Amino acid sequence: ALGENQLATDAFEKGLELRPNSPNFMMLYANLLRDNGKRSEALEMYRRSLSLQPNNPVALLNAGILSLKLGQREAAASYLESLRQLDRNLAKILQKCLDLRLWDQ
Repeated sequence: ALGENQLATDAFEKGLELRPNSPNFMMLYANLLRDNGKRSEALEMYRRSLSLQPNNPVALLNAGILSLKLGQREAAASYLESLRQLDRNLAKILQKCLDLRLWDQ
């Protein structure tokens, strides 16, 4: 599995060279980084993606969750508030997740 992860990482890095301004590609790479325990690097990639596509709800949610996990509460609150403003129905879901402390792990 370690070799496969490295191959995937190498492929994404090459892809970023070819498509440096693709927010969706950045978000997919961030997911790979996150899934491999590279939280700080994943958060930075989500931030890069959001700089190009600031209203991407998936990137906002993932950036918010990672910020919480990294102890960056103010950044997390900002991402989650931006997400809430995109869809008011998410406010109740986000609050319930926070109440249950789902992201403190």
